[in-house]
Amino acid sequence: MNVVLDINILISAAIAKGKPRRLLIKGINKEFDIVASKQLLNELKEVISRPKLKLSLTEADKFVSTVKRTVKLVEINSNFKVVEEDPADDSILNVAYDSKADYIVSGDSHLLNLKKFKKIKIVTADEMLKILE
Repeated sequence: MNVVLDINILISAAIAKGKPRRLLIKGINKEFDIVASKQLLNELKEVISRPKLKLSLTEADKFVSTVKRTVKLVEINSNFKVVEEDPADDSILNVAYDSKADYIVSGDSHLLNLKKFKKIKIVTADEMLKILE
């Protein structure tokens, strides 16, 4: 099963215990495959280094390295423009489409409101954990 974890899910997993972290651990333990693009990983590195997240540079680097070792990288060829309210969210849809993902996990209302993109279901961390049970 291929799953795209949105940046907000990965950031939540990095800074707090909870469902996003439990989900990431399941991905690290190969209960499903986490797919990502280089662009997504670059965005993660940029966002996780922001001072407001209060992670040390070492913690941020260690987290990004763990995610990089875990994910299956996919080359992005598609260029869908779907989310008018936040065009940056389209990158998640493009990764999901090009990786033939089964699910996108997000906390972003713009994506969650779509519920589905092509045949890819868009769910919360809580919903994904229930699917994996």
